Amino acid sequence: MVELIKEVRLAKLSVDQALLKAKSHAEKGEIEEAKKLYRDVLQALSLKPDYAVAYCNMGNALKEQGKLDKAIEAYRKALSLKPNFAEAYSDMGNALKDQGKLEEAIAAYEKALAIKPDYAEAYINLSFTYLLRGNLVKGFHLNEWRMKKDEPTARLPRTDFIWDRKTSLKGKSFFIYEEQGLGDIIQFCRYLPLLEQKGAKVTFKLKSKLHKLLQTLGSDVLINDQFPDKEKIDFEAPLMSLPFLFF
Repeated sequence: MVELIKEVRLAKLSVDQALLKAKSHAEKGEIEEAKKLYRDVLQALSLKPDYAVAYCNMGNALKEQGKLDKAIEAYRKALSLKPNFAEAYSDMGNALKDQGKLEEAIAAYEKALAIKPDYAEAYINLSFTYLLRGNLVKGFHLNEWRMKKDEPTARLPRTDFIWDRKTSLKGKSFFIYEEQGLGDIIQFCRYLPLLEQKGAKVTFKLKSKLHKLLQTLGSDVLINDQFPDKEKIDFEAPLMSLPFLFF
């Protein structure tokens, strides 16, 4: 604790800056260092003894260590200090989900969204929970919020090229573009032939190094690594939106 006070004074770190340093440790996988810094911030910096963000970040560090009960305790402390803390509700929902307490997790996410209705991360976390419950329709629908995150995994389809799931695809050109990693591509590419079965001419854009693998689909899907001219397509969607389009 003394060392932290000295470090804070020498470097003139604010509480926020100290927390950012702890967050950096956590992102590098240095969980013990992060947790120690969070704890020391809470104990040593008397300027903000009720700093809810610190308790929430402590919860995240504990969750990464698999100490879910202690993580939830930290989130509850954060919420006792800041009842309208949407991020703490969402993070607590993640810990409850990991414990298999899906109903409690859903309740936590819904509280986060009641506070912050446009909170994309909470919608995405909620989508995973509904998928775990077997509610595929709601789960895949909510997962569309992934494209509204601060750092989205894929761009939104352009308004003029969104398929309404009702218009016939017979003879239509449907452009699909990759998102996320190899595992997700392998998992979701099986939906491409389903578009063909509806009569669409399907083009799938992905990295050239994966072309050979995807050519084993056994379909007429055109695989390339370029975005086509918009005059040549009727509809478009990111790969992981295909389950939503079919449910």
